[in-house]
Amino acid sequence: MKKALLLALLFTVSSSSFAVSVDQNLLNKAKSGDRASQEEVAKFYRFSGEEGESLSWLYKAYENGSGYAAGKIAKAYYDGEMGLQRDRSEAWSWYRKGAELNDKTSLIFMADDYAKETVKQYRDSSGYSPKYSDSYQLELQRKEERQERARKEQALKYLVQCINELKDAECNIRYAKLRRTLYGNLDESAFKAVQRAAEKGYLEAFTELAFYYENGYIVKEEPSKAYEYLQYTASKNEKNALEKLGEAYLQAHKYNLAKDEKKGINYLEKAGALGNGDAYRTLGDYYFTDKNNAVDLNRAIGYYEKGVALGNPYTAWNLAALYSAHDEKLEKSRSYYTKEMAKLMALAADGGLLEAQLALASAHEKGQFGLHSRSKAKYYYELAAKQGSGEAKLKLKGFN
Repeated sequence: MKKALLLALLFTVSSSSFAVSVDQNLLNKAKSGDRASQEEVAKFYRFSGEEGESLSWLYKAYENGSGYAAGKIAKAYYDGEMGLQRDRSEAWSWYRKGAELNDKTSLIFMADDYAKETVKQYRDSSGYSPKYSDSYQLELQRKEERQERARKEQALKYLVQCINELKDAECNIRYAKLRRTLYGNLDESAFKAVQRAAEKGYLEAFTELAFYYENGYIVKEEPSKAYEYLQYTASKNEKNALEKLGEAYLQAHKYNLAKDEKKGINYLEKAGALGNGDAYRTLGDYYFTDKNNAVDLNRAIGYYEKGVALGNPYTAWNLAALYSAHDEKLEKSRSYYTKEMAKLMALAADGGLLEAQLALASAHEKGQFGLHSRSKAKYYYELAAKQGSGEAKLKLKGFN
């Protein structure tokens, strides 16, 4: 029905100006209060560049109970579009309104927002609180951990709402992954969510099922079945399956596959082009650290840089390691690579990589790579300690 309405909008042409104009019957229905028509009229005006008129109809549709309209208004505030000033706080408020009306985009936004690590509310901007005692800082860390868990549990509630109200496959996958981070790989609820998504034909669900069968989580370990799932989804260009199969062919250590460099590189490059940063990490490692392969620093750097551009913390860390080991063989100055290593370490540390957090903390503590900040050293040791690093916990005692 909605497609038919949209076509009516797009192909109704004014004989005098040859400009696309809104269908009068549709406009009349919108004016009479029909919510679906109001949404379509808003789409039409946005398509034709009349953003103010589009926004006006979105407000009307929202007042008529449209979650879709609330989500679009939220995005306009978030990106500063449709004549609105960019306002993240206002955007959040509208996304919440959209979630209350079961708009999928709004529900996912709210879930993602709550799933983020808890904001440090009781520290200064560096994360360093020199005036507080050890016991207070420990209690502060525990409080932040409780807050983080509570936020993720709230994120799960939004995803459950999306699953229950919309029967959405993507929300099932997001729910499964978040459940695993909270409750581990043997969580039955996560596995059932993956199964529901697979029943709806959602490609990533089959890649997730391969994970369970490959490792024997919840189900009996069956590598052959995992391989079948990956083959199926890779044939449909699902990026995560392409990455896993590419790595398997390149390293020949899974699914009884023989090494096939050409096939492995092809799979991984496809996965990387589709946005999988781990694929570029594997390719970079192949030309930098693989003992059975000739070192090719330029190819390794090229792949790592592509992974960094995708925000992959592992490629940032490995590229920093490459610069550290071989800066004398590369074309630019040592000072250039020293600065680049500092940036890359920060990207990796902020991306949650434990070894990068420890290395960056040590660099700030000792004045390496042009870095020197006691407060930042403490901050990164705290991040590492939060991940269970005994070394970081010992280091932190010296800061108080």
